[in-house]
Amino acid sequence: MLLKETELKQNAAAYAELKKNISSETTPIFFRQKKEIFSDYDLATRRAAYYRWKSTESLDKLLIAFEANAIKAGIKVLWAVDTAQAHTELNAVIDKFQQHKIHIHTCYNELETEKLNQPSPNSIKNKISICDAIFVSAEPAMIACLSDKNFYESDVKIILASVDRLISSVNELELLMSLQSLQRNNQRESFSLISNAGNNSHKQEVYVLIFDNGRSKLLESQTERQMLHCIDCGICQTVCPVTESIGTTGGNENNYGPPSYIRAVFDGGQREFGHYAGLCNMCGKCNVHCPVHIDFKNSFLHLRHENVQQKHRSQKERLFYMVWKKTMLKREFMNWKTVNPLRYAVETLFLKSKTGVRKLPQPAAKSFNQMWREKMGMK
Repeated sequence: MLLKETELKQNAAAYAELKKNISSETTPIFFRQKKEIFSDYDLATRRAAYYRWKSTESLDKLLIAFEANAIKAGIKVLWAVDTAQAHTELNAVIDKFQQHKIHIHTCYNELETEKLNQPSPNSIKNKISICDAIFVSAEPAMIACLSDKNFYESDVKIILASVDRLISSVNELELLMSLQSLQRNNQRESFSLISNAGNNSHKQEVYVLIFDNGRSKLLESQTERQMLHCIDCGICQTVCPVTESIGTTGGNENNYGPPSYIRAVFDGGQREFGHYAGLCNMCGKCNVHCPVHIDFKNSFLHLRHENVQQKHRSQKERLFYMVWKKTMLKREFMNWKTVNPLRYAVETLFLKSKTGVRKLPQPAAKSFNQMWREKMGMK
């Protein structure tokens, strides 16, 4: 889960001090690679956006089709609504095979690995390997997952897949994984395609745990359901000036950036995590570079609107903005000769900067209202 508001501010300040000694790469990887991989990058992104939209709109049918096809291929499908149920399903598999070692390689931070049962030290069997699915194809049943040496050597493989990893057909894999590889942090890691549970010479146990853990809540909102289109490429994290400023301090190394900030509000509620909706500065870089055309700006605005409507901000903050609004609407106050109230208020309240970088440009000698009144001969 992401950090609460006070923790976020503390960690962001610590990251700002640390960043002074860190030199970041000037050119993001995907800027250099997209022209090398795709002859028509814009066409590829439009096609990928359609694939993800189609999968999200027919998610219920895809889940049924995947389970039916997976059973035919000898792959066992497990289901979990929340984290507690996911732990129960995983522990049932661990207890069944009594393996002597468990190798866990997952980016799903909500699944707390310390809550899994410890393997039997007396067992002589091979270890269990738990890893993440990149995408799960329904027709035919095929799983693209991260893998390493431990994954290949394990006789029992458990693959974790959230419901938003489902795609309609295996034909979509090449395009989506090519787009995902542009900026993934784990570019050097290999992946496997699993379409069955093995043959008689090398029989293996393959389990797929499909869990929801609040993701289906996004389907209820016409605005936020587009978050399920995300292919986890990490491009929005790279171009976002907010994550450039606070780094991974908003959450952790696997759970940060615009998609995670929006999901956090749905997972933890507006009262605890509504402050993440206020992080966005509406620059629109994430919208421009997202390969599946997710409208992050609209989602952040929608969450801010809900936050105000539900009155989850503090009474002190609401009172401040009420006074601010009434003050700014008083023209005689804004036209004071001795001091510029608007500039003073903004510099004092909103642009406090120890470095002095955040400064307003010099204001005009006269406001538009004053120039209009002089031109029309009004007092």
